[in-house]
Amino acid sequence: MSQNPTSEKNELVMAIKEEHILVTPENKVTVHVGLANHGESDDYFDILVKGIPPDWVTVDTPVVHLAAGEVCQIMLTIQPPALLHSRVGQYPLDVQAVSQSDRQHSATAHSFVTVAAYHSGGRIGIALGSVYFSVVPGASVTVPLLLQNRGQREDVFQLSIEGLPANWISANAGFIRLEPSARQEVDITISVPRTSEATVGRTPFKIVIISQDFPDQKDDAECILTVAAFSKFSIALFPKTLRAGQAGHLTIYNEGNTSDAYSVGFRSPAGKLLFERQVPVRHTGTQPEVGYVPVTGDEKVHIEAGRQGVYSFRTQLKSPPLVGEAKLYPFTVDVRSAENLATDLPGEVSQAGMVPPWAIATLMVLPLILCFLFVLPPLLSYRGAQAAAHSTETAIAAETLSAATGTPADNVDDDADGLSNADEVTAGTDPINPDTDSDEILDGQETGITHTNPLVVDTDKDGLSDGDEVLRRKTNPLNVDTDTDSLPDGDEVARRTDPLAPDTDKDGLSDGVEVNLSSDPLQQDSDRDGLLDGRENQTCPNVLTPDTDGDGVLDGKDLEPCNPANPLWTATAFAAQTQSATSVPPTGVPPTGVPPTNAPPTAIPPTSVPPTAAPTITPLPTYTPLPTVTNPPPPTATATIPALQGVMLFESNRDGNPEIYAENLASQVLLRLTTNTAIDVQPVLAPDSSARVVYVSNQNGNNEIYLTGLNRQPPVNLTNNPSDDQQPAWSPDGKWIVFTSNRDGNQEIYIMNQSGGEVRNLTANAASDFAPTWFSIPGFLSLGTEEWIAFTSNRDGNQEVYRIRPDGTGLTNLTKNPANDYAPASFSSGQLAFVSDRDGNPEIYTATSDGGSPTNITNSFGQDLSPVFSPDGKWIAFSSDRDGNFEIYVVELATGRVYNITRSPAQDTSPDW
Repeated sequence: MSQNPTSEKNELVMAIKEEHILVTPENKVTVHVGLANHGESDDYFDILVKGIPPDWVTVDTPVVHLAAGEVCQIMLTIQPPALLHSRVGQYPLDVQAVSQSDRQHSATAHSFVTVAAYHSGGRIGIALGSVYFSVVPGASVTVPLLLQNRGQREDVFQLSIEGLPANWISANAGFIRLEPSARQEVDITISVPRTSEATVGRTPFKIVIISQDFPDQKDDAECILTVAAFSKFSIALFPKTLRAGQAGHLTIYNEGNTSDAYSVGFRSPAGKLLFERQVPVRHTGTQPEVGYVPVTGDEKVHIEAGRQGVYSFRTQLKSPPLVGEAKLYPFTVDVRSAENLATDLPGEVSQAGMVPPWAIATLMVLPLILCFLFVLPPLLSYRGAQAAAHSTETAIAAETLSAATGTPADNVDDDADGLSNADEVTAGTDPINPDTDSDEILDGQETGITHTNPLVVDTDKDGLSDGDEVLRRKTNPLNVDTDTDSLPDGDEVARRTDPLAPDTDKDGLSDGVEVNLSSDPLQQDSDRDGLLDGRENQTCPNVLTPDTDGDGVLDGKDLEPCNPANPLWTATAFAAQTQSATSVPPTGVPPTGVPPTNAPPTAIPPTSVPPTAAPTITPLPTYTPLPTVTNPPPPTATATIPALQGVMLFESNRDGNPEIYAENLASQVLLRLTTNTAIDVQPVLAPDSSARVVYVSNQNGNNEIYLTGLNRQPPVNLTNNPSDDQQPAWSPDGKWIVFTSNRDGNQEIYIMNQSGGEVRNLTANAASDFAPTWFSIPGFLSLGTEEWIAFTSNRDGNQEVYRIRPDGTGLTNLTKNPANDYAPASFSSGQLAFVSDRDGNPEIYTATSDGGSPTNITNSFGQDLSPVFSPDGKWIAFSSDRDGNFEIYVVELATGRVYNITRSPAQDTSPDW
């Protein structure tokens, strides 16, 4: 509560409930202002707002009338515009009340407004206006950043960007020196070139800030850059002048960043020319054979981004003259992209008459030649004359060919690829195809320059074509591993590592070693424990385990990361340390043990109570941080938490937005599994020993199901569908996942395998089917087990719990009650739990696997939701607002005793055990 009265004798008092206000651009936040008139008479007061642009603020009551001793609440709505018209940063907020009867009679309250979509804590403070950015290749986008030194001494911070090419990035500061509590705005400019290398789609990147005085102190913000698609192409025709029937080649270069389909059309004046395209017929030995078919309309050519395509054709007159010398006939090739970008090239074909003029002249003088032969028989025999005529004809034909092609008759290169036809026959390449293996390098260049194999697309078999290596990657087409890091060049491109750098992320481990260790070659600290991967190994400290010795202290903060009994660093001390990152000790000096605290200084009130009838699940809304309250309701007294075992997952907004947390119930050590500005909810732990976790996130714009683990490995999107996929649950063997999706127009129950494949709609019903759980029960006479999926459906007019087999058979209504029954959970013995409002408010009930013997096990006035069984079936965890805000509770089935597990002023929901 910020209070700063300026009137004499405190006759007028004003206070702002929220001391620090966080709002994202284009979104709204409500500010609560209290005003009290302690004077002896009533008055009218003008409410003025200063410190932030006036067009950002709306005051519900600009003029307030207060009687003597009266108190009122004033509501302000703050909505910053888009980043183009505002900047990320912190703005002072001064709200003033001024008396209309006496302008000297006033009071002012102070607060701060932070405009940011991402806001971090700890020694290094980062505020971002957005984490989603988009850019058109050839243009730039600016990422405004506010950096704050929250430490107690001057520090220098290094800024870097991970995940984007270095030549795309520029910033107005790379090293920032800040005094304690000082802040500075930094502009990062991302300039995306207009080339095919600017891959279309979403590219994750990370803004990393590292303290130079305390290198183990760093913070990062995960962002998404969306690169728009663009089309660009060029064409070339060779040769531009063709002989009738000679093969011509149209080359189309796709210089855009997305695959495109090009329309190719041929035009000639008055339609005199016939065009035919080349098609393969068969190959006999090493001699390729081709055929030609008429071109009857525009042809389609599909070319991937950054590649080229060759369209081979020939042309001639439809009705060639009987006699005549060679003439040139013009034509045009039109090429048009899918976006209707068009260009054309002129060409011409040379064609003579069917009978050349010299043949007519020969026929005319033939009688004279015969007469001459009869007159002079001793001088010339008929055979000699015939041989002379034949040699003359051959010479003329050779001369004509040489004149038409500009090439000696014994060195013809029909496809203009740098190899003569004779050399192509020897090499086994196609004499009428300039690029026999279609690797984007001409056959002559392969044999004479790159020394690659013109018959093989990928000479070194590294997964990249020879053309890709030579023209784009600059890697060696004759070396499978150009940078000698034990990863083939093609594998590096697929993993987005640099095939020219053995250690892409510069963490001290080569890319090949990281892949073998399953660490991330694009992340310097794969397990986020504060140690570079190069300082860890496969055993201890483990590169994939943030707390190798399991003592509750991250390896980067642990003096002895391989010694769980180190007395200087205990889980208790670590918990206390992580509560306040503003008092980080110098490197090498461990903090003293401090009792852990679970409550931040300001409390968060409960969300509004939903109606009794549980609504059909809808896509997750955009999250808005909850306002604080001064006096939360007193918590219900509960007994000391009993000794519990296992790991409990839950979602919480304790760090500002919904994230996934994991708590070791035995040691009560808490681990945050997700860290981003998206909404991460509905976590579920795999039932096997793999420590895999699936959860729901809207980080890509819609709800998807992601896979991670307790080791916080990079999440994998399992669903990748434009619909909303949510509410996952594992099968008992951990090989399948059941979930809810609206991909077919309404909510249905789907199953998929553990990798996201073999997706199948299980319910296929016009009603809403959602909130599934997968369980097994002993089979008849205890022979084997039966597997079932329980779920919620409104197909009978209200929400009921149904069950169905994984093969879609055996559909049964288990609850059959006029109240709303929903959110089933299960235990391996066949016992069920679910939520029902049949007693007037949402409570947790248990029942048998066929719905029998329903029993209310919570019996509270609050909302008890999201039940889940403990691994041994003796407890049920659930979320409840019985103490004023949603917390995670457990109830012992044998005794009915209830315990509050989280005890946090934040909203903690959706447990999984």
